[in-house]
Amino acid sequence: MKILYSLTSPKRIDKFLVEVTDYSRTSIKKMLEQNLVLVNDNIITKQSYLLQKNDSVEIKNEQCVIDSQKELLPFACPLEIVFEDQDLLVINKPSGMLVHPTSFQEQNTLANALKHYLKTDDFYITHRLDKNTSGLIVICKNQKALCCLQQQFMQKTVKKSYYAIVHNRFDMHHLHFMINEPIGHSYQDKLRMKTGDAKNAKEAISIVKVIEQYQNTALVEVSIITGRTHQIRVHMRHINHPIYNDPLYGISKHTTPYEQYLHSFYISFIHPSTNEIVEFKTLMPNEFINLIKEWKTNE
Repeated sequence: MKILYSLTSPKRIDKFLVEVTDYSRTSIKKMLEQNLVLVNDNIITKQSYLLQKNDSVEIKNEQCVIDSQKELLPFACPLEIVFEDQDLLVINKPSGMLVHPTSFQEQNTLANALKHYLKTDDFYITHRLDKNTSGLIVICKNQKALCCLQQQFMQKTVKKSYYAIVHNRFDMHHLHFMINEPIGHSYQDKLRMKTGDAKNAKEAISIVKVIEQYQNTALVEVSIITGRTHQIRVHMRHINHPIYNDPLYGISKHTTPYEQYLHSFYISFIHPSTNEIVEFKTLMPNEFINLIKEWKTNE
């Protein structure tokens, strides 16, 4: 991936890459350490390197960023396996499970469970879901598969769709639409993302299709073109249809024990070995079905 950098003032390379790519600060640090970043064809390893006007920045596509699993402790936990072969493992993650340990060093995350299931450190989680978001997540079993999937995510060719139960009904003339609102970190709350005036805001595009409406809520399908942190949750809050039971962006107290009615039910990409398009789907969680059934009964 080559990027032509043209600003009127110098900027640190790590900050620049955070702004223009989907990589985290941790991943960018690792790329620099692994000699994967070139400026004007010269390898750069320092995060503090200052880019100048018209510098050409390249991230080597033939290599990839590797996250070590060696420090993880195995966690015996049943996993709902949707698909598995020599390259990939597709899991239906339950709501309430972290994907990776945080600074609190949790030992009951998906990564810990994968280490127990696969009996190895050699696996790579290619994307993330929030703790309280359920659904499909793809794990690569080797570096070749990882590089292939990372490149597809960077090129925005991976297709992902979610079910969401949201507050408030939609106008009958506004049932299928696009949200194109950049998302960045909130200046007031480091845990929250926001649209508009936000730190390091990046392009974020979601396509919303209303499936069914109830008295004061609705079931929607949301397909994402980009994959920003909390993207669907922030976009739906932005249009006054926050996710039901969302603890961070919601508008009311929980009415059920289930956290955050957001489920990743579909993902499609090119298989790293067969070069064919593969699609994976899951059913709507029972918690969604039961809540909707309750609303219909009370109407």
